Amino acid sequence: MRCANCGQDSDGSASFCYHCGNPRSAASSISPVAAEPNWETFEVDGGSSPGPAQVPWGVPQVFWGIGLVFLIFMVISGAIFFLQELEIIASIALLSSIGTHLLGVTIILVIWKFGFGSRGFSLATLGLVNPKFSFTKSQALSWFIAGVLATLVLFASLFFTAGYAWLGEKAGLHELLLPPEIPQDIFFEGIAGIFNYEGIAVWTPITEELLFRGFIFAGLATRLKPAWAIIISGGVFSLFHVFPGVLIPIFVTGVLLAWLYHRTGSLWPCIAAHAGQNAMAITVTMLGLQAGP
Repeated sequence: MRCANCGQDSDGSASFCYHCGNPRSAASSISPVAAEPNWETFEVDGGSSPGPAQVPWGVPQVFWGIGLVFLIFMVISGAIFFLQELEIIASIALLSSIGTHLLGVTIILVIWKFGFGSRGFSLATLGLVNPKFSFTKSQALSWFIAGVLATLVLFASLFFTAGYAWLGEKAGLHELLLPPEIPQDIFFEGIAGIFNYEGIAVWTPITEELLFRGFIFAGLATRLKPAWAIIISGGVFSLFHVFPGVLIPIFVTGVLLAWLYHRTGSLWPCIAAHAGQNAMAITVTMLGLQAGP
């Protein structure tokens, strides 16, 4: 059987096409056709906007996926701590980079296990598709609008974070409301600094968006209203960053990114906004370290 939407072979016993995420009712024996996945339409403030494709996982899989990723995150963090304390690997920057990449691989494996199992990994179902809007069929215009929205989300997140830090400074709540200082030795020096950008501004945004928006938000949205899925996924995103001083800013960032995914139906704008924020943070930090006290 071929899926009427994406043209790929479809498992006749499944409720969904695991290539494009559409309900099994869309599958038929017609010839393959070149088409993007269909998108569910959610009512938002009296209007409608495309959301992520219907996914073959739900809240239970999201719950177990979160638990396993968090457990492995703690194991990796503990291993890095002991390797550092025992001086088995002297470079803190190298340890940090290894931990970042291991966690990203873990995220992908957990999504595969709890999101797809033996049914095959689908990038389209995770949101790695072209953005879509209900009011236009022009792909170029859709990308332009998605880019504008991603830019607005990026600057809204930066503005809120800066305002939050300013209020914390004025209130004298440095230790409670402000993020901890980033150790100097966490960054590579010289030309090797490119690996700081690769790990934090490329690899991390891709894998975190796959987890928190592509997997967690989309899975929650199968049972909850989009607004609740946005809020809860933003909360989980925040809690994974551990430090009390960043919980609120990162929660707001998570809500904005989930809304962006819900609004565009694509993870690419979210990855771009996330990468932009991380790249700015790395650049400011590294320039500050070079400038010295």
